[in-house]
Amino acid sequence: MNRYDIVFTGHLGTGTIVPFGGSSFVERSGPVLFAAIAASCLGKRIAMVTQAPKNEEHLLEPMKTAGINLFVQPG
Repeated sequence: MNRYDIVFTGHLGTGTIVPFGGSSFVERSGPVLFAAIAASCLGKRIAMVTQAPKNEEHLLEPMKTAGINLFVQPG
């Protein structure tokens, strides 16, 4: 059984960033993302439960890179 110090749950927002004079790109955001990323700096075992469409799972890479264990439901 996996044990975590902190588990975050919630949905992630998706925003399209359109910089002035540059190409637009899609970015994930939301309180659950920022809280989990901040908590990962504490050196604790962090997990996040969220939803993501199958074709957008690559947007979860920043959480994986930060060492956050992800439990993702399609949606």
